[in-house]
Amino acid sequence: MLLASLMGMLLQWVASRVGVITGHDLAQLCRERYSRRTTLLLWIACEIAVIACDMAKVVGNAVALQMLFGVSLTTGVLLPAVGTFAMLALQSRGERSLQRVVTLLILFVGFCFVVELALAHSVWSDAFAGFMPPRALLRDAGMLWLAAGILGATAMPHNLSISIPRS
Repeated sequence: MLLASLMGMLLQWVASRVGVITGHDLAQLCRERYSRRTTLLLWIACEIAVIACDMAKVVGNAVALQMLFGVSLTTGVLLPAVGTFAMLALQSRGERSLQRVVTLLILFVGFCFVVELALAHSVWSDAFAGFMPPRALLRDAGMLWLAAGILGATAMPHNLSISIPRS
């Protein structure tokens, strides 16, 4: 997970550098440098991948709400949808309102994380030792492929969010 997070940060950093240097995002650069047909195929591939990633988030959200609060899976899918529409409605009131709410939500999540860390009474040497992959990972091809899949699945949404070509 550490490697996946670092890879995601690297992709975001590279995307921001491309944007600052060129004044365009990756989608605009694809549109400028590739044919219309290639751009359309890239757009379709990215949209399918984004939908697949979003579906995993929706299902994960529904399962988490069911496990935490005992709500049905249908309700677990509808609650985030209502939240999404609320954010879209808030966006129509101006960008500042949306920025304030998102900032408050991020601060709330960070606060909860700090409280959970304080309540956990963790043994930090053991926690940091978890960042080192076990030796069995390098010896077992199945574990290595699983680790590569987790790394890719975590870093892929970062890549997709910065590379959707618009036709």
